[in-house]
Amino acid sequence: MNQQIKGCIKGHPRRSSHGQDLYAYYIFGENGYFVDVGAHDGKDESNTYALEKAGWKGLCVEPSPVHQEALLEHRSCIIDNSLIYGEKTKKKYFIHNYDEQHEEFKQYKEEMETQGRKVVNFHAFLGGGGIVDHLDEDYKNRLEGEYVELETTTLLDILKRYNAPKVIEFLDIDIEGAEFEVIKNFPFDQYEFKIICIEVRPSTRELITEHLIANGYRYAQDIGQDAIFRKK
Repeated sequence: MNQQIKGCIKGHPRRSSHGQDLYAYYIFGENGYFVDVGAHDGKDESNTYALEKAGWKGLCVEPSPVHQEALLEHRSCIIDNSLIYGEKTKKKYFIHNYDEQHEEFKQYKEEMETQGRKVVNFHAFLGGGGIVDHLDEDYKNRLEGEYVELETTTLLDILKRYNAPKVIEFLDIDIEGAEFEVIKNFPFDQYEFKIICIEVRPSTRELITEHLIANGYRYAQDIGQDAIFRKK
């Protein structure tokens, strides 16, 4: 079932696109730990921003230099700029050059919000990027940017680096098509995630679903473009 969840989190309106943050909040309340892989600017369409405002602890991981300044401004949690992948290697990474579009959208967004209207952001304005091997062709064709080679690390290394708890309430993964790579070699016997919220595409849904079920998770529902899995 695909749905949109409405409501507020301790007085803070949801920042997620369809209420993914509310899903976690309704289950765990004000106490939880999140790991946000692909945190973007940490606020607009973020699945963890409102959770942090409600008192959750956690960490945000975002490799794109486009968002580092805003991410540091928006969040107080642990922030890491690593590129997470299934193994330690080097990958060609696309960085979207969105300065002009961002300024146009920022002005429009401010005008709408002064009228009390919530504005949903889109990648064409938000910028960011992704691992070239996993980006959709339309993403590469319609956005201007540059390519860099980045060293990758793994989710396991990030969790160990910051002494993350062994039981984590909410894992959120949204990295433009490379989501399966993050989990395919992960040792699920070492860490437990109560909820995994992961963006899926037609090309990755089956792989992700089968892999998580095989590692002790059950599919719960879709929320927006994300599939929700719960620990069995």
